[in-house]
Amino acid sequence: MGARVLGLLATACSHHAVTPRAAIVPRDVPVPESIVACGTKVPLPLGTPVLSSTLVGDDLARGSCVRGTAPECVFMLDVPARSDVRLSLESADFDGALVLADAERVSELLCVDDSPTGDTHHARIETTLEAGRYAVMVEGANGEAGQFALFAEVDPLPAPAQACAQATPLSAGASLRGSTRSAPNQFGATCSGGAEGPDRVHVFTLREPTRVRIWQQGEHDGTLYLRSRCEDPGSEIMCRADAGPGFSALLTAELAAGSYYVFTDSFARSQSGDYVLSMEQALPPLNATVSASCTAANAAPLVPGEYEIDTLYAPSVMAGNCGGERAPERLFHLSLKEETTIQVELLEAEFDAVIYLRVECEDERSEISCARAPRAELSAESEVAAQPFIATIGPGEYTLGIDGQFENQMGATRLRVTSLPLSLARPAR
Repeated sequence: MGARVLGLLATACSHHAVTPRAAIVPRDVPVPESIVACGTKVPLPLGTPVLSSTLVGDDLARGSCVRGTAPECVFMLDVPARSDVRLSLESADFDGALVLADAERVSELLCVDDSPTGDTHHARIETTLEAGRYAVMVEGANGEAGQFALFAEVDPLPAPAQACAQATPLSAGASLRGSTRSAPNQFGATCSGGAEGPDRVHVFTLREPTRVRIWQQGEHDGTLYLRSRCEDPGSEIMCRADAGPGFSALLTAELAAGSYYVFTDSFARSQSGDYVLSMEQALPPLNATVSASCTAANAAPLVPGEYEIDTLYAPSVMAGNCGGERAPERLFHLSLKEETTIQVELLEAEFDAVIYLRVECEDERSEISCARAPRAELSAESEVAAQPFIATIGPGEYTLGIDGQFENQMGATRLRVTSLPLSLARPAR
């Protein structure tokens, strides 16, 4: 491949069925004698380029990224154990596409054309494969055919148990520095497209039920996820992708005593780099009651303005009819002397919230409004607020609740409250 073979790029495509088709490319073009034959019985060597041509191949299938109709050259790739696999195609005299499929060529795993984007003479695949046999196909992306060089590398991955046993301890109140550069892709998650990037694993232990807030600041689009059992994807508790400016990611959870595993990952293999991981812990308030929460709210009436609040330390004793069960909340007292329109905004919230309004703090039946306020994407350029809560209410005493929408939804936000008495909003006569 020589100097023309560039660094491999990560590629993620969905599974597709390989589409059968008929051959239409003429086969009377001469093929040099140095060309290696291909076919379903020809193994793809590792670590050395293979020179071949689609003109000696079959015309039986078409990859999902192929736009024309042309023959493909097939090689069989044997993966001895779960491995990182890198495939690189150089097609000097035609626009080649690279397809990875199961051994029978029934299910397509990946199809790549023009990688880097706009480069019609190169295609690259980098992925993780389980042990087994796979078909690697080279096709003309636009119905062309010609010579190519194909290069394959297979690097067996260590067993997940080994990575779990070597997990880096994470402590509350301390910042941990790490890097995913050159790290393998050993684990996956339910968000970020399965989290196919290189990953690192960390571990912490709780001696009693505790709330945790874990955040990451890095130099790439990061993903954080939390498991109760390191090797078991089904034990995932939460998965969060980028949560704000500067490539940050954040997750919060209320956890029972035990050991937990935090994974720093990313959407794709091209996303890796240095990161700083931090954790904060808080014990849930003991013996919290609705009456005590209402008494605390009444002691400090809410007036228009901005407030820094953090529900990580708040009790979880109330909920609105649109959400809030098993999530901590902050309560505020409103005292209005006349009919007023109030607007409540949550700025740069760390959690998906619900906002509700009651006439009687301790009586859930007195709720007059409840609205969901999912967190907005944070921006480095300007503050971003969730959908504002707006209500027009008469004179009287009220309780305003700021709650997490679901379990484990908690954290910090800026609360902005504005009000306008209707007597001022009406035009003078």
